[in-house]
Amino acid sequence: MSSKPASSDDDELLKALPKIDGAFRGAPTAAAGVAAAAIDPCEVYEKLAPFLPMLIKTAKKIPIIGSRLAQALTLLQQIGEKCCK
Repeated sequence: MSSKPASSDDDELLKALPKIDGAFRGAPTAAAGVAAAAIDPCEVYEKLAPFLPMLIKTAKKIPIIGSRLAQALTLLQQIGEKCCK
């Protein structure tokens, strides 16, 4: 069984994961008992926006559901751009 070498997109995503995690560390969540009204969607979008193009590109690589996931992320990106800027 051979494995494919990691692409530069994969390397880029792996390097970004700690940044994505750091952007949301300490953020309020529903699991922590925070009311949904206390979470500012635009604040979440602003933290996630720099990573969306990379996440969309990576989502497209997922078999079966990847194209739909990429479409959903693209829609969320478009909504964020219209409502939060």
